[in-house]
Amino acid sequence: MREPGKILAQAARTLDLSQPVGVLLIAVLHFIPDRDDPWAITARLIDGIPGDLHLVIGHAASDIRAGEAAEMSRQYNQRSASPITVRTKEQITRFFHGMDIWPPGVVPVSQWWPTPPETIPGTDVAGYSAIGSRPARGNTPSAQSTPTTSDTNQPGQRGH
Repeated sequence: MREPGKILAQAARTLDLSQPVGVLLIAVLHFIPDRDDPWAITARLIDGIPGDLHLVIGHAASDIRAGEAAEMSRQYNQRSASPITVRTKEQITRFFHGMDIWPPGVVPVSQWWPTPPETIPGTDVAGYSAIGSRPARGNTPSAQSTPTTSDTNQPGQRGH
């Protein structure tokens, strides 16, 4: 993940990156500490894709059941060679800078489905998920050229 150029070079061997591409960063970004700037790494990765892009992120949260999340990450980090960095909704939203975020926005994992399925034990995870899209380079409609600055993540808004 820390070498987006290598990832893109390998992907280009089998994928036509001028075509729509989905990038799934599920339970990945929380393994990159803030000091390594995961936002810049993600930006380099998605900027290297010239075609339509769909970005899916699932990320551990620090502000959902904050006390439990802090204790869980502390315990995990004591036992693991690969520590995690839990982040706030605002921090996770930054990964979608300049993208259109699909409804319902950056929300707790268990709330992402527009019509939630039956509650399944164990699905109330302290994490956020979201999907964002960006049109191919040169195909950006003028109506999408100015990102919003709201933190509300209402449907159709752009990440900031």
